[in-house]
Amino acid sequence: STSCTEETNGSSKSGWSMYSRVDALSFFNYLGSMACSARNELGVFSYISAEDCASRCLGHSDCVSFEIYNGQGSDGTTKKCQLSTSCTEETNGSSKSGWSMYSRVDALSFFNYLGSMACSARNELGVFSYISAEDCASRCLGHSDCVSFEIYNGQGSDGTTKKCQLSTSCTEETNGSSSSGWTMYSRIRAELLEKRELTDQVKISVAGGDSR
Repeated sequence: STSCTEETNGSSKSGWSMYSRVDALSFFNYLGSMACSARNELGVFSYISAEDCASRCLGHSDCVSFEIYNGQGSDGTTKKCQLSTSCTEETNGSSKSGWSMYSRVDALSFFNYLGSMACSARNELGVFSYISAEDCASRCLGHSDCVSFEIYNGQGSDGTTKKCQLSTSCTEETNGSSSSGWTMYSRIRAELLEKRELTDQVKISVAGGDSR
């Protein structure tokens, strides 16, 4: 649905379960008024919203950041969106008036580590060889129905894992079983992510001496 939300339309209905999509911007850190020169390897798009720009970045497992021009069109869209595989705050980002830069959050932070376990024949979204655990997690995040991924712990000489499997059905409760050589990660549900973010904010506030 493009319009059904908990606040406006969602009502109790026996036999049905409803899931709301997480704001794509929540997968990124805002870095401020900065940008990279000639680092738009994944394309430049005009007149799309910041949310859509973030979604486009999430659609690429190798997209590490995006930049938007802060000028706005009459419909609220930004004037330009740039996707990058190499622009980071540490290596390339520099202050630039009129631009805002967002860096992608570590994909593994959206998963719970479940240990040495795996599911048999539950790789509905594909099997990939010689990619990193981070890239495996990013590929899972690129599918709204991906609930978990498994990686084979053997490593290539470049630090990549030997196998990555994405699943729409493998969970610790229903299918996951102990399996030597494999490691399983389950995707954290949106509402649990929100609770974890609130807990982190409280910890930061306490550490900083905020008495409010």
